[in-house]
Amino acid sequence: MGKFARILQDDAQARAQKLAADSQKASAEAAREDEFRKSVAALIATTVTAAFEEFVADLASDDYAAEVSRNVDAAGNPDISVRYAMKKGQRLAADPSEECALHVRGNVKAGTLEVSSHFDMRAGRKASGDTKKSVRLEDVTRASIDADLIGCLNAALAARKV
Repeated sequence: MGKFARILQDDAQARAQKLAADSQKASAEAAREDEFRKSVAALIATTVTAAFEEFVADLASDDYAAEVSRNVDAAGNPDISVRYAMKKGQRLAADPSEECALHVRGNVKAGTLEVSSHFDMRAGRKASGDTKKSVRLEDVTRASIDADLIGCLNAALAARKV
């Protein structure tokens, strides 16, 4: 084999090796993302759902409307949210500006959970009424979800005292 053919052959071999390495890396990343989705879905199905359902039951017992919803976005990120009305006896969607919500959603690319709340969406308010934080999956416990729910509810009540 001539010296020029060897250069072409070496280049083709290097390209094939890079393609194989890239394919292996993509497969490993897809497996990691799939495992993360499953872990988030399991956490939502157990820990988060139980906390949210208890929250809804407590509010309903005092005549506040609340509901839990689960979803998976276009990127495959699982999420769960609880939304509730801040006026006693008011149905959800009757006045969206009086609704509050806490969302827990997986962020597959980052490998974290995003916990966000919306507790004051009334027009003309100085406070934005929003919070957002990223947490590691292993840091989410029933106590941490309860604390987030309590924080969101207390912030909603405090915003309405002003």
